[in-house]
Amino acid sequence: MSELTSEIDDEADAVEVYVGTRATAGRLIEAVSRTELFRKTVVRIYVEEQGTYTRYVPPYIDKESRPSRIYTATLQLFIDEFLAETTDRTEAVPLEELYEQFCCWCRNVTATAVPSRPGFGRLLAAEGLETGPRGKDRTRYVLNYTIAPPTTTSTGNEQ
Repeated sequence: MSELTSEIDDEADAVEVYVGTRATAGRLIEAVSRTELFRKTVVRIYVEEQGTYTRYVPPYIDKESRPSRIYTATLQLFIDEFLAETTDRTEAVPLEELYEQFCCWCRNVTATAVPSRPGFGRLLAAEGLETGPRGKDRTRYVLNYTIAPPTTTSTGNEQ
């Protein structure tokens, strides 16, 4: 699994991975979903089923669920994994950066569409995350939160 993240450089826009079983696909997502790569690079995982490859959709995604339910659950996971509270406003995460990383991660984890920008703002508000007014550079920030640095294992690999 670590080969996937170590061999992808900053130039990759998208990665397609083909695996033989749904179990392997699930383990792969579990292994890389907490990495910075998964927030910045489109990763599509395909599983071989009856001689053809189909896009992997995790079993916890109910295709019948309303998108807002999927987004809410996914945003909570994203917050838990990648955001850290801060009292230093200079560390606040730009809203646009957070939206872009969430959208990439959401697509990778759920294999579903992502919320619109206004919808994302409503999701943040529902989770209690406050956005500040636009600054001089017209950037809005998510107050009291910053992107957490990646954690590393004892071998030094990003987790």
